[in-house]
Amino acid sequence: MRSFAQRLFKGLRRRPADGAVESRASDPRVTDASPPTAPKVVGTAALWSVGNAFTAQAISLLAFLVTARFISPEAFGLVAVATLLVELVKRILVEPLAIRLMAMNNPGQRDYDDCFSHIVLLGVLGVLLILLVAEPLAILVDLPGLPIILYVMSGMMLVMGLSRTHEVWYSKRYEFRLLAIRSSSAAILGGATGVGMALAGFGVWSLVAQQLVTTAAAYVLLFLLSKWRPRFRLAVGESVRNLLQVKHLVFSNVVGFAGSQADVFFVTSSLGAAAGGLYSAAKRLILAANLIVINSVQGVILTSFAERNRSPRAYQIHLDSLEIFALVITPLFVGLAVLSEDVISVLLSPAWLASGAILRPLAYAALGGGLNLLVFNYLVAAGAERSRTAVVVGTALVTVAALPVVAPSGAVAVAWFMAAMAWLSLFVLSGAAALRSEVSVLQPLQALLLPAAGAVAMLGLAALIDLQATSFLRLLIMPPALLLAYLCVVSLLGFATKARAAVHFRNAVGRLGRER
Repeated sequence: MRSFAQRLFKGLRRRPADGAVESRASDPRVTDASPPTAPKVVGTAALWSVGNAFTAQAISLLAFLVTARFISPEAFGLVAVATLLVELVKRILVEPLAIRLMAMNNPGQRDYDDCFSHIVLLGVLGVLLILLVAEPLAILVDLPGLPIILYVMSGMMLVMGLSRTHEVWYSKRYEFRLLAIRSSSAAILGGATGVGMALAGFGVWSLVAQQLVTTAAAYVLLFLLSKWRPRFRLAVGESVRNLLQVKHLVFSNVVGFAGSQADVFFVTSSLGAAAGGLYSAAKRLILAANLIVINSVQGVILTSFAERNRSPRAYQIHLDSLEIFALVITPLFVGLAVLSEDVISVLLSPAWLASGAILRPLAYAALGGGLNLLVFNYLVAAGAERSRTAVVVGTALVTVAALPVVAPSGAVAVAWFMAAMAWLSLFVLSGAAALRSEVSVLQPLQALLLPAAGAVAMLGLAALIDLQATSFLRLLIMPPALLLAYLCVVSLLGFATKARAAVHFRNAVGRLGRER
């Protein structure tokens, strides 16, 4: 069966581009050859990596939109909490070791074998940990139906661990095309399972089965298609020591995860599984919007970080890219916020209408988060990793500390709080970038004035127009009207100036590329 699968997908593997260093594929046990690094290979790999995330999430979203019409928000809330726990344990026990292996320069067979063995042993420990905390967690968050779901889903922890070293092996060789097709195939199998079981009336177990089938299929496909086979070594003490050696990565993973996902946990624990399901639905739609909008645009914008020094020109390019990026994504997320209830009404069943009020502030949070991503990358390229990390850790700690107080006020209040934290983080990071470049902290704010004016025009028009129509008709009429208002204001206030800035940005990036 493995030979058939390899023959079936052998066309997916590309030969190294000219100038790339070929690995010694004639001996699949040899893994210490340098991976291909030709610009064409890296660029193609990046496109496949983005496409992988986009396609898998799009398929998952489609499955969600179908199953949500047959399964209650309570069921989604239960599975959301269970998934959060499994992911948290994975980030603590599995991801740090995989990240360390990924950061190695030309790791050898022993490095891959050690990583695989340690992850397997720690994955078993993770399964036991999930089984141990299932009952206490259910009591803590008052979700009686949670333990049985965690008992079943705990096996995902081990399966995801089995896949992780293989994923690093392929990533080090820029073979993202194979990983993309594997992820998409697994998502299709899992989504079909979930939808079929939902139609048959299996309720919450449809969602559990979807997760299990997706995870298992991803591993089976990867194992069948992989030409690398690990050797398992039993060394429990060494596995624990290796994990302790990367404790800084454990801390970073936990803090980052808590800052971005703690809202779902506290909404569910404070307001119940139904509220958690409604909140999770809104976050899932925002995730899809992020993948479609931000990931598509940022690939072009991130060219601005080719210059890795602290020169004023590099910072000016950053400001130009920040302004252009904001001009592009602002009307999309503001429009989503304005029409949030209509979007929920059209995409989901009446049981989910309350998600519309949650989706609105989360859209503003996503806008701030997308701009944050740009500033993150500039600080990293400028060698200011400490400033970035300090802000991320500080924001996450404030978020986790405040959410228990905010959550009892309702899911909408939590969503607005997350939006406020996203924009606060943006302003702090932008200020840090400005101070590092020895310019006024007001310059980043000035770069956002024009898109902000366009957003105000969109909100003003939405307040003036009281269109009494069905949600579907509103989604046909309002977006063009809102976009027209945005473009008019942007054009009147600074189209010529921004056109010159765009030309300057393109030329500056071209000069930097030639200098490199």
